[in-house]
Amino acid sequence: MPRIWLGRCLVLAAALLIGCGRARNSVEGNWEAAIVERNGPPVQVGIRLDADPKTGGLSGTFTILGDTPGPDIKKGDSFPLKGVKLEGSKLTFVAVLFAGDDNDNLHFDLELKGGRLTGTACEGRHVAKPGRAMALTFHRTH
Repeated sequence: MPRIWLGRCLVLAAALLIGCGRARNSVEGNWEAAIVERNGPPVQVGIRLDADPKTGGLSGTFTILGDTPGPDIKKGDSFPLKGVKLEGSKLTFVAVLFAGDDNDNLHFDLELKGGRLTGTACEGRHVAKPGRAMALTFHRTH
């Protein structure tokens, strides 16, 4: 009887270790960063990334966590992500801030490195102008 119990414990421990390894290497979960726009104060933002069972890819939301300088977007607002792609360590997506107007959506180009998502965010109309890119680093919160 004790051998069966010990065997089950070893199988359970191995499964937990495998699961924990996957979670650390995955981008799924909650992430936070500060976006600093030209001459403005930093704005705390968050992204939530989840596995999408319908597509086998990722889906998520972009949320404003801090106070903002403008009246159009405020603390607590959440926006859907579209085009979420993870290729190797590269993660790209668009936060749809205003439906139907890609000029004001935020395009993210990030890389998972050292447990952080580092890269840039650009407003849609400025994607081709690197000087308009806002550098940011997301840290996992959960």
